[in-house]
Amino acid sequence: MLTGGNPDCPFPGMEEVDELIGDQSPNFSPLINQGADRFVLGNSNQVFYNDRQANSDGIADYALIRDFSFAQNDVIQLKGRAADYWFDPTPIALGRAIFLTAGQIQPGLIAIVQGDNITGFERGFVFV
Repeated sequence: MLTGGNPDCPFPGMEEVDELIGDQSPNFSPLINQGADRFVLGNSNQVFYNDRQANSDGIADYALIRDFSFAQNDVIQLKGRAADYWFDPTPIALGRAIFLTAGQIQPGLIAIVQGDNITGFERGFVFV
């Protein structure tokens, strides 16, 4: 399990960009993943990497998930429900961006996901 931000802080992930890389081979090659990873970007209490500013695009704080893989049964854990988020090409790096829309005037960037192309929330996500 890889947790973005420190869930014991009042605002996990706020004002930080964290690179999350899942299980790797014994030789530490980032190209060889060893099994299912859970990337925790929220819990039942809060969304991580949310700057709490409804007008902010969130590009100052997000998780960069480097090796998301459906074949490895990886999952991304988010607070709430799928309708609280949407995908778009990233404004910063290669991959797909996950934006928080619930409670936002401007969608806020929560994560950039690299690896397998995510097109919807039907597979690879857990909502709490």
